[in-house]
Amino acid sequence: MSYTTIFMALLAALALPVFLIIRGRSALRHIAGPPSPSWIFGNMIQLMLPPQLGDYEFTWRKLYGPVYRLRGCFGEDRLMVTDPIALQYILNSEDFGHGPLLELLIDWIHGEKSVVARKGKEHRQLRAALNIGFTGAAVRQYQPIFEKVAHTISEKLDHSNVVSIDMCPLLSTAALDAITQGTRSNFLITHYSSNIGLVVLGYPAEDLGADFVKSNLQVVRAASTQSKINILAETIVPLFPRWLVHKAIYLPIQTFKLLRTNTYIVHREGQRVVREKMEIGRQGLEPSDDIFSLLLYSDQSNDARKFLTEEDIMGQTAILMIAGQETTANTLAFGLVELSRNPELQEALRTEIHATLSTSGSSVMYNSMPLLNAFIKETLRMFPPLPFPDRMAVRDAVIPLSENIVLKTGEHVKQIPCPQGGDRVRRDCVLPAAGIALGS
Repeated sequence: MSYTTIFMALLAALALPVFLIIRGRSALRHIAGPPSPSWIFGNMIQLMLPPQLGDYEFTWRKLYGPVYRLRGCFGEDRLMVTDPIALQYILNSEDFGHGPLLELLIDWIHGEKSVVARKGKEHRQLRAALNIGFTGAAVRQYQPIFEKVAHTISEKLDHSNVVSIDMCPLLSTAALDAITQGTRSNFLITHYSSNIGLVVLGYPAEDLGADFVKSNLQVVRAASTQSKINILAETIVPLFPRWLVHKAIYLPIQTFKLLRTNTYIVHREGQRVVREKMEIGRQGLEPSDDIFSLLLYSDQSNDARKFLTEEDIMGQTAILMIAGQETTANTLAFGLVELSRNPELQEALRTEIHATLSTSGSSVMYNSMPLLNAFIKETLRMFPPLPFPDRMAVRDAVIPLSENIVLKTGEHVKQIPCPQGGDRVRRDCVLPAAGIALGS
């Protein structure tokens, strides 16, 4: 029996009695929703481990509307939301925060100084300061790097003799190459020159060390893995004191060891990169166009920039490397799946791209391709980078709705009370749409 299984069994034995005592009556009990096939897992296995993405959500939304109740583990009630007014309120109001387990994972993987870990005014100030690396002008500077990576993938596929290729590992490696540009990966080692500009850190990945690249890929794989144990942990872990749960990272479990190692490596390399870039500035040398350099050498008189410290920039290393890599790869993979299902769309896209290339020469204007942009936006709507993010009320709140819903009591309501620390809210990320099977 693995350490992980033993650990979760002990947690369940200690936490379940407490959970059953404090759960009380749910504020969502009169909201309609699908029947629960299991008291232990509720509807969570249907939602998180379906045979195919969307198998249940499409049916549930048709039956119960844009807001409905789901059963979590051990009879816990959860709210599934697609109502646009409700979503706007939940995702933007300070009345709601990340679910406890998601907050814990953010601290473990991205660090307490990352922008996603900050809250309130501190989060808004840091996010505004970081935006300089993601403006239209900044992104256009990265375009040659992205195009180089895309050409490399195309060349590999053109020269492949196999009937089918698993695109996911290739896209994941390519995304890391686009972020650090210069990685000597097994797939791409023969294709890159060593003097291409770098997007995030301004360093080729081999300069960051083999341990950095290896640890990054391992954390990406671990973070994207879902299992029944993960589903149970989402309910059980938050019942323990935060300080105690944070100490769990030191248990002799392989995943925790991986996270500890990654935290050390990311901090080490982020600190080194920032210090070396600061030294370049002190010597009066021209900084590069990577995101870290833009953040370090942006206009100091900018109101947002004055709140950004060197420590803040170092603290974004993990989220830029990990979150940017796998979310990009997964979105591209889902987009390719939809193209494979729709040959007519595939051909129309190819025609538009060739027509644009024939008139624009080497300077590609992506905004001049409406079908390509529509496809990208629809893919992002259907397959958001973080599906089903948990939100929990941090104070008593009332969720507004764009239209009435009918409770099981027959009452029509246009708002839903959500008590502090009570029933959790999930954002449903799939809505039926006309045309291609893509939605939000």
